[in-house]
Amino acid sequence: MKKIYAAFAILSALFLFSSCDEWDPVLNKKYSEPEESTDSHPMATTTIKALKDMYSGTPLKIDADIVIAGQVISSDKSGNFYRTMYIQDETGAIEVKVGLSGLYNEYKLGQWIYVDCGGLTIGAYGGMVQLGYEDPSGKYETAYLDVKQIISDHIYRGDVDDVPNPLVLDEAGIQNPDNYGKYCRVNGLTYENRIFCILYDENDKSTYLRNYQGNYGVDTWAMSENGFKTYLARDRFQGAISSADSLKYANAASAYSVSQYFKKGSTDLQVRTSGYADFADIQIPEDVQTGTVDLIGILTYYNGNNQFVLLDDSSDYVIVE
Repeated sequence: MKKIYAAFAILSALFLFSSCDEWDPVLNKKYSEPEESTDSHPMATTTIKALKDMYSGTPLKIDADIVIAGQVISSDKSGNFYRTMYIQDETGAIEVKVGLSGLYNEYKLGQWIYVDCGGLTIGAYGGMVQLGYEDPSGKYETAYLDVKQIISDHIYRGDVDDVPNPLVLDEAGIQNPDNYGKYCRVNGLTYENRIFCILYDENDKSTYLRNYQGNYGVDTWAMSENGFKTYLARDRFQGAISSADSLKYANAASAYSVSQYFKKGSTDLQVRTSGYADFADIQIPEDVQTGTVDLIGILTYYNGNNQFVLLDDSSDYVIVE
């Protein structure tokens, strides 16, 4: 009888051990419950690419039982991403509009995220597909998931894995919509000494800094509010803002995102940086401005422009050749 009990105990232990591992048919890998505390989660039922392919030009509220899984490839630690994160699987990547700040504390780089898409809306902004909530105002195609209960009902944390290697892009790759939202590397870029930025005065009059053979004196990645005031005080906008209007712009001073142009062959790439990033006011290094550079970050798209967003300005992401 003791032998029977012993055999039963061994079989039970083996069953409990093996039941900790579940096969994910979409990811084609075994998911093991991590030692760290993470959420229990539904299993993926489709891929990110298949989900994005459901978008046909108008917002679509998902009423089917659809779950996607992907690794976190963005971080808002430096402030260059705000209330959003990007996830990626082997088929594609997508922006998930999680309307909270400090997301890097809960969703680690490389962590597997499972998103229950039922009830969420897939739409686009500036031509780039996003996953979010239905916008009751109708102004945008998607809105932020900014209620914690809604977030916890739809987004589940899995194991923390290595961040995937960045996809190395050539010119064609930069312009390929299948790569939008992915973690990428672009080698051999040259700085164009050209920017795009929209400034506003106290009357909401806008000034466009673009299509200019020069950077209007803006040689930082972006401009914080104080950084903008510094440029204004030094008259570094090279005539784009008249002295008479300077006070109006000073009264409406804000942090401004800036797109600094780089070029890969004959293809333009806007490196867009938020005015709230902690490296907004850091001058673009001289060797970056005069030589060639490799950049690692998220490839994005906005209204006909190929854009690139750095996680930060460290040598991990800005590599001078």
